[in-house]
Amino acid sequence: MCHENKKRIMRKRILSVVIFFIGVCSGSLFAQSGVKVIPYDTSNFYIESDTNRIFTYADPMPHFPGGDDSLNAFVRANAKFPKSAFTDGISGTVWYTFVIDKKGRVKNVKVISSLRKDLDIEGLRVISLMPNWIPGKRDGKTVEVNYNFPMQFVIHKK
Repeated sequence: MCHENKKRIMRKRILSVVIFFIGVCSGSLFAQSGVKVIPYDTSNFYIESDTNRIFTYADPMPHFPGGDDSLNAFVRANAKFPKSAFTDGISGTVWYTFVIDKKGRVKNVKVISSLRKDLDIEGLRVISLMPNWIPGKRDGKTVEVNYNFPMQFVIHKK
């Protein structure tokens, strides 16, 4: 089981790095296609300007209290599918990036792959409600870590 856990963690890390590079590389594509990062009132987020390094990898990586299942349950319990997107039959995934600071607080939230403004904003709202995470560590020290997060908006047919 330990070997499987290491493989799962490694897959998550690789996916995180790939998504990060896709987000960075797609920035110029978004600029050319007219897609913009949605500005959002970040007063609910902890924001601090400091000189600490923000890592893209930690061991362990930051994680939501209770793990992935708890994170998924939190999103399902708090997300509200925007009526206009539902009426228009829009579904898909919005990708966000944010930093988990040394105290586990979510900060510097941005949309890196937009689907539609109302869905983007709903995801930002849900992320602003998140409790503190378990922060990541490097060499036994708590560090700030950049985290990429997909939020799926799916219309389930009855």
